[in-house]
Amino acid sequence: MNYLNAARTLSRKSLFPCLLLTGLMALSACGAGETTMTVTTNLKSGVKPPADGTTAVTISVVVKKDGELQNKGEIYFSTNLGTFDASSMEKPVRKTSIELDMGKAEASLYSVQEATATVRVEYVDPDTNTVAASKELVIDFVYALGSNHPAQISTIEFKSADPTTIKIFNTASEGQTSTKLTFQVLDQLNLPMANKMIYFDIPKPLGETLLVPTEAVSDSNGYVVTYLTSGRVAGVAEVIAGTARYEDRNRPEYIDNYVSGTAKIHVIAGSANYYNFSFLCERYSIGGFKWYGEQMECVAYVADRDTQEIPNQPVLFATEAGAVFPLIYTGSNGQAITTYTTQDPIPWPVQAGNIGGAFLPEQMVSVSTDSDRIISFLYGFSMPWDSPINIYPLSDNNFNLSTARGEIQYQTPPYYREVLNVDGWDNGTVDRNPRDGLVTVIAITGGEEPLLYDENQNGECDNGDVFLSLGEPFIDRDDNRKYDEGEYFLDIDGDAVWTKPAGATTGSKVAYSSSGDCSLWKKNTQIWKEFKFLWTGEGSFTGYMMISHNSSVEPTRSVNSGDKVTGVVLEMGQSADLDIYVLDKYMNPVASTSTDEISCSFDGEADISVSPETQRVNQLWGPAPSGSITVSASPSDPKEPKCGAGMVACTVNFSLGDKHTYSTTLLLKAEAVNCSAQ
Repeated sequence: MNYLNAARTLSRKSLFPCLLLTGLMALSACGAGETTMTVTTNLKSGVKPPADGTTAVTISVVVKKDGELQNKGEIYFSTNLGTFDASSMEKPVRKTSIELDMGKAEASLYSVQEATATVRVEYVDPDTNTVAASKELVIDFVYALGSNHPAQISTIEFKSADPTTIKIFNTASEGQTSTKLTFQVLDQLNLPMANKMIYFDIPKPLGETLLVPTEAVSDSNGYVVTYLTSGRVAGVAEVIAGTARYEDRNRPEYIDNYVSGTAKIHVIAGSANYYNFSFLCERYSIGGFKWYGEQMECVAYVADRDTQEIPNQPVLFATEAGAVFPLIYTGSNGQAITTYTTQDPIPWPVQAGNIGGAFLPEQMVSVSTDSDRIISFLYGFSMPWDSPINIYPLSDNNFNLSTARGEIQYQTPPYYREVLNVDGWDNGTVDRNPRDGLVTVIAITGGEEPLLYDENQNGECDNGDVFLSLGEPFIDRDDNRKYDEGEYFLDIDGDAVWTKPAGATTGSKVAYSSSGDCSLWKKNTQIWKEFKFLWTGEGSFTGYMMISHNSSVEPTRSVNSGDKVTGVVLEMGQSADLDIYVLDKYMNPVASTSTDEISCSFDGEADISVSPETQRVNQLWGPAPSGSITVSASPSDPKEPKCGAGMVACTVNFSLGDKHTYSTTLLLKAEAVNCSAQ
């Protein structure tokens, strides 16, 4: 019920008792009397107001009753065009009411449309609750630039897409395959233009993408609408809204006045794909044990099975140590970037007995070379990311070289065994684990379990296909490559217990398992990836120079922890390759930015040289050395070779964070022998 109907209803209710009392009191007491209403505007005769959204047409009302100004009641204003509130152009205020003040009331009308507004003004008598007087007036709004500057289409602005992304159209489509595209036609003053023909085109068709309609006339607010329906190809569909057909834009009659706007719509193939979901952080080592507040970025890349980037996709991050911003949405490039910060809690202490064992083939490889040299390393630290290592079966907890496809060209770093009994390290009484300080960070997003074998390539798990079943995401804080009680997990099914992969053996706690039972395949679940890096900096640092595995010289080592300095003996003409390590308390190798250096020299009279004298610190964290040098015994004068001993000194400068630097000097005795004339 609008206010006029309400007023008429109230009028009937209030007049009825008055009619019953006509014999007892004067009719005037029930609202009788002559009411007059005068309505004027601030417009001069013959002047039409501009439709610029800022010029106000003031409508003034004077109400009298029996010749006297009426101070009670309200004036109701209504219009079919424009607004009574200058700040509400997109949602115009078409009705308003003003209380009389000394018999007067005023309202201001604004418009951004070149048209005629019909304004109705009504006065409701408060004594009778009836409309006692009403008037109508018309106001012709004209284009704001005036008759000498006719309106022209200046801009066609893309306003919205609903939804913003659509799926490709095929038998497996899930979700909406069409979107409503809205453009707005604007003039030189950014005012909407009505009744303008606009044409829609797709300059580069994306499969069988369809537009309906291909042309439309703008409405009173300048809006034109078309609908885009996807084809069978994923990508970005560009829709052009123009004042002429896109193929005609360069014709003489259009070339000088062609105006267009563009909408770019992501057409995605499906859910996020496990194989096209990547996660990594910008550093493999960070000085978390030494300083809190160190930061680095970690990035998740999300794409569908056709490698199309997926925007606006939520990605959840979690870690065992330090902190990450937990929820980030991907941008238009499919990337979600979070910030990792070193702070409490510290990395979970790992028992030395956990070294080796289960694995995750994407990042962890465990190798046993002999009974007392078992190591576990992140191959991303010691090999390039395009390493040929690819290990199956995924459900097997025991590593076997026979199951590896490709070759692992890697030897056990000697310090894992050698340094345990070096003076300065508690004489080997401390059970140190090279993986203490290893931190796990995970990234989780919604997607589909990946197909290991898709016979008909339809993206669906059909009879005969094999898929990779995922256990619920968890943080492997003890680095044993399987879920253990107490480890954080995302409870997807809400049963309060960690759920193993479909097809995994009874009691198995592996993260992944292959399965051929398509009834268990999850089209919509949480897929996840993990990244591991080192916290370093605990305690004092110790350095080592060790003979490399490709040297024929007898093994040796040097330390910077006191008088425990051994040497290398070289026959004249012989050389030895030495690897340089800098380790923290947990024997985690330390290296940082490419600006850090290792400087080496030989101090002595013998014909011994060191190469290179200066090098950058190796940026690979893990078992790889921080650098390598060659120590050679080569006579400067073949007729008088100089034998003797001296000291090889290598100064290592590195940083654990953006502002924290550290320097250590490593010493190695070098001796040249067999100096007969050449």
